[in-house]
Amino acid sequence: MILNCLSTSRKIAGQYNSLLYLPPSILLANNSITGNIPIEIGQLQLLHQLSLKNNFFSGKIPYQTSNIKHLAALDLSLNHFSGNIPASLTSLNFLAEFNVSYNNLEGQIPTGTQLQGFGASAFEGNPNLCGPPIPNKCQPLPNDGIDEDDSDHEVPWFLVSVMPGFVVGFWAVCGSLIFIKTWRYAYF
Repeated sequence: MILNCLSTSRKIAGQYNSLLYLPPSILLANNSITGNIPIEIGQLQLLHQLSLKNNFFSGKIPYQTSNIKHLAALDLSLNHFSGNIPASLTSLNFLAEFNVSYNNLEGQIPTGTQLQGFGASAFEGNPNLCGPPIPNKCQPLPNDGIDEDDSDHEVPWFLVSVMPGFVVGFWAVCGSLIFIKTWRYAYF
């Protein structure tokens, strides 16, 4: 009996040890999970695989996902994600599998060697996505010549060049009317 118990415990211990060699994964595909991905997902540093496909997730893809530095597979397809693909995902150096198809994503696919290496099928079903590797070309946004990123720190050169001219012209006309009596009488 004791020998049989030892044999069973070794089997269980052997099975447990073999689990240690499997990569840490979260596989929640094909469920009916709703809501947003919690931003705490970025704290799962040892995660290698994250599959949330075919659920009802919504909201934006959290940029904290890029904190999972050893992530090798990320599948967020067939959900209701919206907004842009976070540019921080380009820092995931071990990403071998990536799929965000059939969501409501928009904007330019972040440029970087990582995301452009995946085929167009990884991004299909998002009609408002643009840029390589998909054939949709990105349209420049109308910004009236002012970059939105630099608008807070840019010197308004147009006003800097126009204002001195206005001041000089104003005082040339009005100042002469104020200080030269004959011009003032002739004007009025």
